[in-house]
Amino acid sequence: MDGLSPIQLAMREQSWSLASLLVEHGCSMEGFPAMLFEAVGQHIGVFSGIRPVIQALAKRFSNDPTPFSLVHRAIEENNLKCLALLLEEGFDANTPEAETGKLSYL
Repeated sequence: MDGLSPIQLAMREQSWSLASLLVEHGCSMEGFPAMLFEAVGQHIGVFSGIRPVIQALAKRFSNDPTPFSLVHRAIEENNLKCLALLLEEGFDANTPEAETGKLSYL
């Protein structure tokens, strides 16, 4: 729809339960950090809706040999709201990464 992927459409429409389901089932993560940071920025103080998406990400990438670099991307972009949310949901800031912030799905 409108040239958007399912995850992009779910994030745009703030359909957090659908976005969580898509993440859990292996959807493409292309462009996801920008969508996440935008969503967090637009919903200051209202993180309860987006938390299931973050939790699904944590589950999906917890054993990934090339870690999803949302934490490092949030640090690089000085996005403290998103960084706090990620750390609260169990993302590890100490996970080593190759080419932080430059992975293909970022």
